[in-house]
Amino acid sequence: MVRVGPNENFNHNNQCGQTYTATPTAGQTIVVHCDPPMPGRYVSVQIMGQRRTLTVCEVEVYVTGICCDAITEITNGQVNATDGYCSGNDIQFSCDTGYELVGNSFAICRDEGWDRRIPTCQRICCDAITEITNGQVNATDGYCSGNDIQLSCSPGYELVGRPNASCQEDRSWGREIPTCRKQESLTSIEAIIGGASASTAAALIVAVSVFIVFFLRRRRKKREDSQISIHYFVPDDRIIHNRRMQEMVPLVPARPEFPGFEVDPSRVTLGERIGSGAFGLAYRATLTGDEEAEDVVVKAVKDNASEEDKLSFLQEIRAVVDLGVQKNLLGLVGCCTVVRDHLYLITEFMPYGDLKGFLRKCRQVSHIDVAFRKLVRRDP
Repeated sequence: MVRVGPNENFNHNNQCGQTYTATPTAGQTIVVHCDPPMPGRYVSVQIMGQRRTLTVCEVEVYVTGICCDAITEITNGQVNATDGYCSGNDIQFSCDTGYELVGNSFAICRDEGWDRRIPTCQRICCDAITEITNGQVNATDGYCSGNDIQLSCSPGYELVGRPNASCQEDRSWGREIPTCRKQESLTSIEAIIGGASASTAAALIVAVSVFIVFFLRRRRKKREDSQISIHYFVPDDRIIHNRRMQEMVPLVPARPEFPGFEVDPSRVTLGERIGSGAFGLAYRATLTGDEEAEDVVVKAVKDNASEEDKLSFLQEIRAVVDLGVQKNLLGLVGCCTVVRDHLYLITEFMPYGDLKGFLRKCRQVSHIDVAFRKLVRRDP
């Protein structure tokens, strides 16, 4: 009897074919076929009967027909089986463009079959964008690789950025998602700036800044004048009044109000303080990007700023964002509105300072130059 199996002890292995009954003579060859083929590491011969002696026994083993199930294809992918699908050979898996492999990229044929689970190809998809502030998103074909989404704004708003984006293989949209801004404020500012010359642009900037500060201070004073005395309220009415007053003053929003300009506060490093205002401070700062850093100016609220000051500062940021990018205005780089203790308005850095200070320095230099020339003329 011939046995084949994974164990050195032949009693634990399976019988290969039928029992062969014969009295072998010297030099005789007996061929036993395993039908069906049987995989195993050990082959043993068991002598049965009354006389159990075997002087010389040579066993030749031929392993044939031990192969795994052929895999011709996987959905949305390819199979590379250079050496075939039999024992010891490996196959490689890959996916079509726009798909990624879920599982191991190769498998090896063993005695018991493939040594690991066959992988699958899954569609690469980007983050779903369900909405934009004051706008809509149209994703007819979904948010997966190669598909486009269309973005539009609600009536009274216009799109800032490109109206479409395509999902890339790196799971990004390939470009920045646009934002929607009001048309009224932008149209009026563009009409004014479009007709202004370079000489009046500086005066316009100063006028706009004064108007913003005046508006915020007037709003604050109006709010203070409208406070209702509650000393004569009964306890229950006082509780209701306080709750309503809290609802009238919203807290700093927990989500970014300006997605197109929002900057991570960890990228901002404050440096020298270069100015101060009614409730804010201006710093020269460094904004770190993916590959380089740039000098910017950061306006922030004071450490002891009240909740009302922070809300007023947010109104100023909103006004600057509504102004948009203009060639005659100081360029807006970004803002930080999510973290309560890091409310920043980030603008371009002017190495020569503000226009008023620059003109004053030029005038001083001009006076010194004239005085020097007069002194030279008097020198014999």
